[in-house]
Amino acid sequence: MTILRTGQGDELVLFHGWGMNAGIFDSWVEQLQHHFRCHVVNLPGFGGRPACSNPDLDEWLDALMPELPERAYWLGWSLGGLLVQRLAQRQPERVKAQLLVATSPHFPAAENWRGIQPSVLQQFTEQLHLNADKTIERFLAIQAMGSETAKQDIRQIKQRLEQHPQADSEALQQGLTLLQQVDFRTIKSPTPQYWLLGRLDSLVPVALAEQLGEAATVLAKASHAPFISHPAEATDWLLRATAG
Repeated sequence: MTILRTGQGDELVLFHGWGMNAGIFDSWVEQLQHHFRCHVVNLPGFGGRPACSNPDLDEWLDALMPELPERAYWLGWSLGGLLVQRLAQRQPERVKAQLLVATSPHFPAAENWRGIQPSVLQQFTEQLHLNADKTIERFLAIQAMGSETAKQDIRQIKQRLEQHPQADSEALQQGLTLLQQVDFRTIKSPTPQYWLLGRLDSLVPVALAEQLGEAATVLAKASHAPFISHPAEATDWLLRATAG
């Protein structure tokens, strides 16, 4: 199943992050389905969905959009946040609001910009060719780093991922390319953006919140997967963001 649909209420579409699949949201959606009609999506090449030919956000969106609501709240976690930002640029009429969780307009660190060191992303690219499983395992460890419940978080993530088919190797490579290359820093958002960041996140530095201003909410004890480590707080944030 490439899209799980459940619940009643306003339409809410959820895009997962790199190396993951729709199963990552299972426990959170158990809460969200009481408030929203949730569409939980496997991105191209993940969770059994066919991969796209190129590392291109528009091509990925073209593969997904015919199956998704004409108008909705769009939530993107990590890599998924890049797709949500691009969708809002392309088709703002479909986007009630962008709900951006532990993501960024530009993932690599640059001059006057905090982010992932480019050398780290390059290492992931090189290691992916050697051993995809170990590369994803390392990525999981980095995601939970700093969280008080890191071991528990990683265990839960693994359990969720195993419920869906493994990611396509080409899609994994494409996803890393997108994380390395996409840059939306100079693009003014055409629709409302609400950001949820973890203060302990080692992939999306909390310093981003200073540039986002009032649009950002920071969870003090969360890392890169706040909806897993702090699901109640993440739900409260989402409900506030969509209350208007």
